[in-house]
Amino acid sequence: MPHNESSYTEESTGLTFSSDADFIRSGKSGRTKNDEHVFGTASIKPHKYLRYFPEGTRNCYNLTVMQSTHYLIRAVFVYENYDDLRQRPRFDLYIGPNFWITVNFQISLVV
Repeated sequence: MPHNESSYTEESTGLTFSSDADFIRSGKSGRTKNDEHVFGTASIKPHKYLRYFPEGTRNCYNLTVMQSTHYLIRAVFVYENYDDLRQRPRFDLYIGPNFWITVNFQISLVV
């Protein structure tokens, strides 16, 4: 979501969404090309915006956490040819210094 938009709760899921601007200083923001459907359903608002990282080998989101607290980390990655390159991305995700998973758009995967 754009940094100037207020957080909101998605009615269909009950999940609250907010901009990632407070968590990261790198990358660029944009809009997806497809306003109609993501994953075969009407696109919810957060899936209409994107952040991409054309520079650097590692781009980090900084999250403040409390000790002895459990957190759910949910990530959704959608490539809709926003850059007109028709090159499906492949990249690694880390939590802290620890490798978590490789995201490969050659296969379907929900993380």
